[in-house]
Amino acid sequence: MNAEDAHTNPDYRMTESDMMEIQMNAKNRNLYTEKFQYFDVGHLIEELNTSYRPREVIEVRAPQSGFVTKIEVREGSVIKPMDSLFSFTNLSRVWVDVPLFPDQLAWVKDGDKVTLKLPKSGTPEIKARLQFITPMVDSATRTVQARLSVDNPRNQLLIGSFLDVTIHASPHKALAVPRSAVMRTGKGDWVMLAGGEGHFTPVKVETGIETADSIEITAGLQAGDQVAVNGQFLLDAAASMSDAAQRMHDNHDAGKH
Repeated sequence: MNAEDAHTNPDYRMTESDMMEIQMNAKNRNLYTEKFQYFDVGHLIEELNTSYRPREVIEVRAPQSGFVTKIEVREGSVIKPMDSLFSFTNLSRVWVDVPLFPDQLAWVKDGDKVTLKLPKSGTPEIKARLQFITPMVDSATRTVQARLSVDNPRNQLLIGSFLDVTIHASPHKALAVPRSAVMRTGKGDWVMLAGGEGHFTPVKVETGIETADSIEITAGLQAGDQVAVNGQFLLDAAASMSDAAQRMHDNHDAGKH
């Protein structure tokens, strides 16, 4: 058979068509094989190759261990390719969100050491480091979220639980007074500045970073100034003495009539 006869022979065209179909089927078979392996059901491939019968029930295994936290499908449900059927959570490592006020960001940075403890649990402290600080303020709480991840091998940290968090920020020099020395009012923050002979004068100050025991003073005082440790007590005492003096003065005036 010459070349021209081969191109016009019906048997040859049929053979060529069959070969192309076989090649296309092979490509499709490889494509579906890869898809099965992607969905982690590659164990079904060998079973289909031997039984040539589709299965009505297919076992799908999660890629890692965890706890089922949400079920969004029931038996008989109609599902679409992009539907989420189950959600599960692996608690061996968890995220911890730490709310910070914007004025606290000046002394907190990524990488700072953090100590975590479950309140009133008696469990050991957990050491970690800050990993990420979100660049936005929550409109409802007016706080910024700092995040860190910690190992949780015994599942002692449960989703949604509260923790006592201590951030070990880098130290810096500052002028600070005890928390009890600062009086909060609607017209600002004040301290009672010590003068001579036991006299005290209220002085308005601006505050900065606050800790459990002290408050940074950014304006209003100088190094070496002495303030009353309990300014509110002195202010209340002065007010009481002023009221008593006024009452004595009023009684004296009434006795003259």
